[in-house]
Amino acid sequence: MILLFIPIVLIEALYTWKRLGAGFWKIVWVTTIANLLSSLAGLPVASAIAFSLEDLLDSIVRETYQGQWILIVSAVAMMVVCFLVSWWIEGKWLQRFIKRTMPESADQCMTITRNANLLSYAFLTVVVVCVLLSTGKWN
Repeated sequence: MILLFIPIVLIEALYTWKRLGAGFWKIVWVTTIANLLSSLAGLPVASAIAFSLEDLLDSIVRETYQGQWILIVSAVAMMVVCFLVSWWIEGKWLQRFIKRTMPESADQCMTITRNANLLSYAFLTVVVVCVLLSTGKWN
């Protein structure tokens, strides 16, 4: 997870920096803090939500899919929940920072954060698929 943290922060920081035009290192700092917050708060929240949906997901997946697809469907469901939690937490943190330094751009923060998270989750999806393919869990 720590190995993925740095590229995720860089992906999101670069996107946010290009959209807001604020100082690059300030955006890297804000994005780093936002990702730490969403990791610390978001993973337990996402896990609790995923745990509460486990029975529903398990019954749907077992009836529809067989074998290794359960792993894939579960990973996708967890990523969706984590994405939504990350988007909200990181968006609120960015908004808090931007209101102080660039108040005219504060209304764009949730959209910018959503798009930055879409990019980083696309990266995570590629990593997950590569790991599944390399370990033979895909077939």
